Amino acid sequence: MDLSLSRLKISTSAKIGCTVLNYEESLSQSASLLTVRLRLADKRDYGPPIEVVFDTPGSPTPAALRKFLSETLELPADGFVMAKHFPNKYEWAVIRASPPTQTTKGKKKGGQQKAINLRQKPYFLKDGDLIGIGLCDRLSDKNIDFSTAADDAGKAKLRAVEEEKRQRRRQRGEMGQKTNRSRPEVGIKIFVPDYGDPK
Repeated sequence: MDLSLSRLKISTSAKIGCTVLNYEESLSQSASLLTVRLRLADKRDYGPPIEVVFDTPGSPTPAALRKFLSETLELPADGFVMAKHFPNKYEWAVIRASPPTQTTKGKKKGGQQKAINLRQKPYFLKDGDLIGIGLCDRLSDKNIDFSTAADDAGKAKLRAVEEEKRQRRRQRGEMGQKTNRSRPEVGIKIFVPDYGDPK
């Protein structure tokens, strides 16, 4: 399906990257171009990036992504854990088969759980996302640290920025208090004319 540039939100100031392909590619609107990297065992680092086109006829669920990556990377379906990288927060979110269980006080949890759509909360899967793959012996082994030294450095930078903002707010508050204290009290004089009875 052809889309206009305005519908793709490409303005005159947008930067566009191009890649020459060896063959013609026709992608559906439901397809997502993902970058996949295998986590190196016993290291906080990853192997080279692998670009894959993830497309599924139905809703993009964790099970569909697992099946796709298992077939594409030739890995056993129960032999790895997936996580999506959030570069703005320098965090990784492990992609689980079902949403975290939530219990409401005074109410029993019942009914069937709704399947996760990866394009919605909490993963918001989209074109260009980085998916980390951590190999494990069994599916129940989810204690994999996907973070890297670069993530640690990024988080430290974010904390420093937040601390700087807090200090600026505190200084502004103190300056405002000092300004209010330093203002001298000025007496108010009111002139009231005498409108007494004329003699």
